[in-house]
Amino acid sequence: MDSIIIYGIATLLAIIGFYFAIKAFISFTNMSDDVLRAKIFLSKNFLHDNFVVIFIMGIFVSLHTILEFIEYSLISVPFMPTLNILYAISLPISTFSMAFLAYQWNSAMFQKKR
Repeated sequence: MDSIIIYGIATLLAIIGFYFAIKAFISFTNMSDDVLRAKIFLSKNFLHDNFVVIFIMGIFVSLHTILEFIEYSLISVPFMPTLNILYAISLPISTFSMAFLAYQWNSAMFQKKR
């Protein structure tokens, strides 16, 4: 029962991230290169935050993949219940990171001029 809730949360976060990614992609294709550089690549905080979120997302996707390999292989690990908890929460955390990254790009595309 708990895994259904966790996978439901991960699915909801993936749908939200997909929505923001599509919205950012549509605005990205309609934007000139000069405006895009000014909004995105000249902002040091934006790039730093993106690299941090991508790094966190990569860690949790890798952790999920490794734990999935351990769970479905013939390897016997004495502390498997703890690994099952990490396995279950690594997917929602990685999908949250993906949704947050898509939200950051979406908000950067629609930021107002100051």
